[in-house]
Amino acid sequence: MDADTQLNELTQIYNEYKHFFEQCKLIENDPSIHITNDDFDDKVSVDISGWYQVKHAKHYESFEALMSTVCPSFLGKFGDELMSKLQGLLN
Repeated sequence: MDADTQLNELTQIYNEYKHFFEQCKLIENDPSIHITNDDFDDKVSVDISGWYQVKHAKHYESFEALMSTVCPSFLGKFGDELMSKLQGLLN
């Protein structure tokens, strides 16, 4: 994955999910997103193999799969947001 593609992917995820976390910062010069929440404080990034925590080697197919595994509060917030969007479609 080239640097432009990586930064584009990080920017899209940052814009979509930044409101899920207490603090969320896109770091362009060290392509990653630093996420701080009550149950998580680490940098995440993406490469050709998928999404990963910068300090760990395990890769995940998607940002959502990574965060659902390492940040329990993300899963609840993601589920709430999904239900809200589905409810909006019904109304």
